[in-house]
Amino acid sequence: MGLFDFLKKERNIKKSGIIYSPTNGEIKPICETPDQMFAKKLIGDGAIIFNSDGNIIAPFDGKVKMLFPTKHAIGLESNDGIEILIHYGINTVELKGEGFRTYVKQGDIIKTGNKLLVVDNALLESRGLITCVIIAVTYPKDIKIEMLKNGIIQQKEEIIQVIK
Repeated sequence: MGLFDFLKKERNIKKSGIIYSPTNGEIKPICETPDQMFAKKLIGDGAIIFNSDGNIIAPFDGKVKMLFPTKHAIGLESNDGIEILIHYGINTVELKGEGFRTYVKQGDIIKTGNKLLVVDNALLESRGLITCVIIAVTYPKDIKIEMLKNGIIQQKEEIIQVIK
């Protein structure tokens, strides 16, 4: 079983979905992500939010599909059937969970605004790591992403519309 095999299941997407900002910062298209795997959209289309404050909230109503053991990434599924990966920082997997505090576990039901994760940005910065939040729509693959915001954003602002 591959790391992202859970993303390959066939489902019907009920409607277009809105993704709300899980953090504060400056939003840009995912192609501006320093990590080439995300920049080339190999995981999925989406956005990056720079200058995150370390607080990550649920960007929609749904459930936690996966929580990486290193706590740097969370897979979520919306009630509309849209799956996203929220990935905190670049190369943060190397920290093995240090500096990350989670407030959910795999299988939890979430509501927009529920606290998911708090990250010690000072620790990441002291290790030379970029503090950013990457949001990649991992399922479905054949959708269109419309960026609803550009520039400075706040938590709970509509940032992405996923169109089937």
